[in-house]
Amino acid sequence: MARSIIESMAMEYAIVATIIRGSREEVDNGFNGYLVGLSDPMGNSLKGLVDDEKLLRSFQNEAREKAVTLYDEKKVVQRQLDVFEHMIRRVNFETLV
Repeated sequence: MARSIIESMAMEYAIVATIIRGSREEVDNGFNGYLVGLSDPMGNSLKGLVDDEKLLRSFQNEAREKAVTLYDEKKVVQRQLDVFEHMIRRVNFETLV
């Protein structure tokens, strides 16, 4: 996951990102930002947001909501710890068998 995108979303920024691993999971194209192809100019998407303040505000609000709901640092760390704990138990069990 691109941490910079999550941090930007938390700061209520609309996102314009390339369609690559990480950003595809964080950005809902046309809902909280735009995803553009690697060869596509980002300028068109940026201009669209500059020209449509209502759309920009909507993207900003949706970005913030997703960041707070899905990417709260404490929740993310706890999920990682849970995975590690599960793996440790699994490895310990398999070595006993």
